[in-house]
Amino acid sequence: LVCVLCVVCVCIMYVCVETPDDSSKPNVLRCIYFNISLRKVDQSKCRTLDLPRNLYVTSDPDDTIGYENAVEEARELFQVLCPGEPFLPPPPDPEDILYEQ
Repeated sequence: LVCVLCVVCVCIMYVCVETPDDSSKPNVLRCIYFNISLRKVDQSKCRTLDLPRNLYVTSDPDDTIGYENAVEEARELFQVLCPGEPFLPPPPDPEDILYEQ
């Protein structure tokens, strides 16, 4: 349905194969459509399903630029798996690392 609406909008705004020649509209040289479905997971609902206890379901990457939502979901899942442990602790200073010889 969404793709059909996109085609209709493009054909209204531009000259397409489906529309008669109208010199007041610009010509469409190439038209590409991209659709993606995103699934958001509610962990509380996943626990009610008949899934193994050691299986955790995560959401799809979302349509935002960056990874803030994925990192936040990973942080929440990490706290469930390893409560009280630091999530992605900073690495030690290279000068503080002692090498055994």
